[in-house]
Amino acid sequence: MEHLAWFFPGNQEIVLETYMSYYHAVVWQEQRLYPGILELIKRFKDKAYRTAILSDKRQDFGVPEFESSGLGGLIDRSVFFADGMLPKPDPAGLQDVMESLEVSPEECLFIGDSYRDIECAKRAGAWSGAALWASVEPELVITLQPEFLWNKVGDVAVTLNLE
Repeated sequence: MEHLAWFFPGNQEIVLETYMSYYHAVVWQEQRLYPGILELIKRFKDKAYRTAILSDKRQDFGVPEFESSGLGGLIDRSVFFADGMLPKPDPAGLQDVMESLEVSPEECLFIGDSYRDIECAKRAGAWSGAALWASVEPELVITLQPEFLWNKVGDVAVTLNLE
């Protein structure tokens, strides 16, 4: 909701209602993955890394998008926002994912495009990587000093020696 208010000031109930109806109408018309993401995730899997998605996107949007993305067989765990969950930057969701995958914070790299993602990683004690190619707030993300900064999807594979 906060990001909508930033882009669309005014009556937030009307903004949210309009946004949600638009989202439902066009979500299937757009390619949902950034170019190179599917290949990057395949490289992680080729190196036997466990993979997960932790998203503040509501389940009713996130699950169908995830299922149609082609990532299903490559992601070990996916968590989308549901009632009762604490949103990022609260670390509870990431801690739950790490526990379920039997990964310690020192072994976890959490890649995200928002300051909430970077702060979540830091609060959980995990490594943080900034996906600046997807960020609407890159300056704010950078101020949190993530361990890794990437301007392009391909930079991730190079930095992490996945090629």
